[in-house]
Amino acid sequence: MIYNTEEKYFKEKVYYFENRIKKINGCWFYNYGLRNGYGQLKFHSKTIRAHHFSLFIYKGINFQKESKRMVTDHICNNRSCVNPEHLRIITNKENVLRGKSFAAKNAKKTHCSLGHEFSELSIYRQKNGSRACRFCFAYKSAILRKKTKLKRNLSDCEKENIFRRAEQRRLARSRKID
Repeated sequence: MIYNTEEKYFKEKVYYFENRIKKINGCWFYNYGLRNGYGQLKFHSKTIRAHHFSLFIYKGINFQKESKRMVTDHICNNRSCVNPEHLRIITNKENVLRGKSFAAKNAKKTHCSLGHEFSELSIYRQKNGSRACRFCFAYKSAILRKKTKLKRNLSDCEKENIFRRAEQRRLARSRKID
């Protein structure tokens, strides 16, 4: 179809977009052309996400031009929602930490698995950026050194008894913390 003006094309796309929205409990669902839960539509021969088009129409935000290293966050956690009041532009890091991924769950932790509090003095950063407890690391290193030393000097039966007792002590300590 040939369009006389850019404005007519835009108005048709907005009309097409708005007629496909289903409003339920404050969310505006656009369930057409879904890919990974996100609605999609064609605009100027390009496939764009419906929530980006919604931001463009209702808030004037041209997501493709204005947002380098930024992502659209769905406050309602519905990927197919295009309600501009439920959308905000934030950094990718903020978006990941707000979610339910392993990174988000680990970032929210305040204590290690043995109950030591995470503070700047009690943690160290690993090469991949994750946190590790200094106390637990020292404990595990000491056990490893003992195991290595024992392996050199003891018989198999003696090694098994020592490791079994060490495991029982570790379990008893973890029960006290819980």
